[in-house]
Amino acid sequence: MWFLPDRSSYSAGVGLDLHARYVHFARVQPFISGYAEQLWGDMLQERQFPDAYRVRALVGVALLSSLGEILIYGAGDVGNRYGIRGLTEEATLGLGVRLALASGPKAAGR
Repeated sequence: MWFLPDRSSYSAGVGLDLHARYVHFARVQPFISGYAEQLWGDMLQERQFPDAYRVRALVGVALLSSLGEILIYGAGDVGNRYGIRGLTEEATLGLGVRLALASGPKAAGR
């Protein structure tokens, strides 16, 4: 990542997003996903901003149909927040559900 000079509290950053799914079964596919990000702080309006980081993991199951898929997962993350609370560091655990229409292979065709 690269940020515009004198427009952001960060100068540059790197991120990595990985997703692994066990696709042996036609309608139920367990998955694990991870994300990591490192941002390097910069000077903005005569104020030095610190570096920031974020790490997140998801573990769950994807339920496939001919219309798309439903992902049900547990999530955990640690690191700096975005926005107005960006300089705070927090750790969270949660549960989630995502609906994706027509995003995956059609289970009925297998």
